[in-house]
Amino acid sequence: MFARVDGSPLSPDALTHRFRTVADRAGLPRSVHLHTLRHSAASFLAAEGTSASDIAAVLGHADGGGLAMRVYVHPLPEAQARAAARLERALGNAAAE
Repeated sequence: MFARVDGSPLSPDALTHRFRTVADRAGLPRSVHLHTLRHSAASFLAAEGTSASDIAAVLGHADGGGLAMRVYVHPLPEAQARAAARLERALGNAAAE
């Protein structure tokens, strides 16, 4: 929920327009939209090991995390590399036994 200084609601179109102005000034691609930030936040939280239920709570979902993980969380290259390294260590440890 976004509001004006006086507490009155800010129209979604006005918020989108303001975001686009800031995004353009920051040099972000036109494919980045306000809702992209929601996906990014969920993906960054997941990459840092935040539980699905905590991600859902941040996004305002009450389903325990299923929707967040299915729709909002996207794999990040760094997280995939960490997962591959963990798997390599786990397999290496298993082979040493």
